[in-house]
Amino acid sequence: MFFENASIIKKGYSLNNKWRILFERKEMTIREISLDADPKFFCIGSCFAENVRRSLEKNGQKCYPNYHNLKFDKTNQMVDLISFESPHMSYYSTSSILQELNRSLGNSKEYQPLEISGLSIKDGKKVLETDSKVFQDPYRREVFSNIHLDINQLSQNISNCIKEGLEKSNVFIITLGLVEIFKSKNGLIYNQYPGYMGCGYEGADMSFHKMDHSEVYNDLKEIILSIKSININNKIIFSVSPVPLQLTFTNNDIFEANMYSKSTIRSAVENVIDPDNGVYYFPAYEIAMNLGADFFQDRDKRHPKEEMVDTVVNLFLKSTGF
Repeated sequence: MFFENASIIKKGYSLNNKWRILFERKEMTIREISLDADPKFFCIGSCFAENVRRSLEKNGQKCYPNYHNLKFDKTNQMVDLISFESPHMSYYSTSSILQELNRSLGNSKEYQPLEISGLSIKDGKKVLETDSKVFQDPYRREVFSNIHLDINQLSQNISNCIKEGLEKSNVFIITLGLVEIFKSKNGLIYNQYPGYMGCGYEGADMSFHKMDHSEVYNDLKEIILSIKSININNKIIFSVSPVPLQLTFTNNDIFEANMYSKSTIRSAVENVIDPDNGVYYFPAYEIAMNLGADFFQDRDKRHPKEEMVDTVVNLFLKSTGF
C-alpha cells in the first residue's frame, strides 16, 4: 500500500506531483468534481458500475436507468442481471457503450436478433435443451426470449428505459472495463462474446478485435458528444474498472492482457478529460490498485468487496461535495 488517505483538492489548486510527498504523507490527492445541487446519476459500464450504483443508492442518490420498472416476462425472458433482481446491465467496452447510447437515442441501424438452437429460457434462466430454440439480442448482455416477436418488443422496452434515463440524468458515471470486442459483419458490436457461459451464438458472422488507443479515444469523444447533445450541461465522469478481465481472447497471458486493457483505456481517457467543460476522471482504479488484494473478495480475487466499493464511492461523493 503506497498511501492510506486521500484528500480532495479544490479547483485552482494543484494536485501533488512528487512521489516523495506521497510517500511521506501516505496521501493521494483527488481533484474536486463540480456537480449541480440536485445530481441524478446515470451509471453505465462494467459490473463495477453496478457496484457504484448500489453504493450511491445506499447513500440516498437517485440513479438511472430505472431498470426496476423494466417490463418483461420473467418466466420466458432473460435480461442480464435484472432477471436476478439486480438493477444493472453490463457494457464492457467503449464501443458497446457508444452503440447503446446511439441505439437508445434512436439511430436507424437494424439490430436484428439471433436465433439460438439447443437453448431455452425457463423461469428467467438459460437451460440447455436439444429441441428448443430462443432468440437473442446479442448487442446487449444476456438478453433472451423464447418467442421471436417478443424479443423485438423486449429490446424496444430496454431502449425506452435507457432513453428515459439519459433524458432525466445530469451526471453520467461511465466505468470502462476492456478493449477486447466482437464485431458482426454489418459493423455492429456484440456486447460480449455471444456464446458467453457456454450458450449462445457460435456462427461465422463474428470477428474478434483488440482495440488500440486511437479507437478507444475516438469512441470516448463520440460518447461525450452524444451525452452533451442531450444537454450541454451534463457532467461526465469516466473511471477505469478495477475488476480484472475474466478471460482473454488474445494469445497473451491473462495478467498481461488485463494490463493492456486497463492501460489503453486509462491512457485514452486522459486525453478527453476536460473539467472546464464538465468531463472528469475519478481514480477508482488507482485507489483499488493501491489496496491490492485487500480490495477483492477472497473467492476469486476479482470482484471487489462491498465495503471497499463503499469506500471508493464515499471518496467520490466527498470529491463532489455531497
